Amino acid sequence: MEQSQKQISAGKSKSGLQTIGLTRIKGLLLDISNELSYHGITRPAYTQESLRRIECFSEIEATKVTTLLTQNLEFIAGSKNIEVEDLKFGLRILGLKPIDDIFSFLSPGDVVEIHDFSGIQIYRNIAAFNFISFSLAEILCLPWTELYLRPSLVINAMMSEANRLMSNPVGTIPIRFSEHVVTESGPDKPLTVHLNFKFISPMADSEGQITAVLTTKTCRIIEMDRPAESLAYL
Repeated sequence: MEQSQKQISAGKSKSGLQTIGLTRIKGLLLDISNELSYHGITRPAYTQESLRRIECFSEIEATKVTTLLTQNLEFIAGSKNIEVEDLKFGLRILGLKPIDDIFSFLSPGDVVEIHDFSGIQIYRNIAAFNFISFSLAEILCLPWTELYLRPSLVINAMMSEANRLMSNPVGTIPIRFSEHVVTESGPDKPLTVHLNFKFISPMADSEGQITAVLTTKTCRIIEMDRPAESLAYL
């Protein structure tokens, strides 16, 4: 019995996440990184710091992340890098559906993202990877509130816009908060990016419950290593 307990302990990280679970997550991140290379995009699978964060996940959180990464891998491997076709494909994988014709609101070059209500990004089109320097572990496993430095007024406006949509999910609507600048909060050489949000749209699950929010925007890299406080607004 004592030997069995030692074996169980040896198979877990200090936080309790089983080594087999962490190994699976690392393998999926490496596979996603490899698939992105076929689209001409080079991103590290993970950093040591991001792995330390993942090691602190509960088994439930690790299972959720493993499912999400598996879905992302399927999407990137099958992506045609065409906005409408990719979004339809991604929604099928995620088991989500729009409540109106979101596809008519898409334009070539749009960055399209979907976040669940915990703030985790569950969908990011191929174009979006051109505007990050994060490792895949960071961008796919951590909430957006931890990833970027942005003006507090903008954060409040974003929350208000999401709540407005959720309280009355009429479909795709223009985003009302202003263009702004964000700086990545994690990487050694963070990117500073100008964002122009365009539309926000509720996403429903198979039972018709709104479980996620889609946004579209255009992005433009400004420069690297510029102090975030000097970039509150353009």
